[in-house]
Amino acid sequence: MGIVIPSVPRNLLSEHTEIPKATSRLMSVLTDLHFWVPVAVLLAGLLLLSFMH
Repeated sequence: MGIVIPSVPRNLLSEHTEIPKATSRLMSVLTDLHFWVPVAVLLAGLLLLSFMH
């Protein structure tokens, strides 16, 4: 059971257009800003520490 969009006929929504769950999960992580901001802050902090050392 998926999301039903009333304005789009059901036969236009085929299973071939759906992204597999593993790829979908990976894409949602890679495109999530809340994942990359802490990663960037961590890397900037490590870079700053290496210059201070």
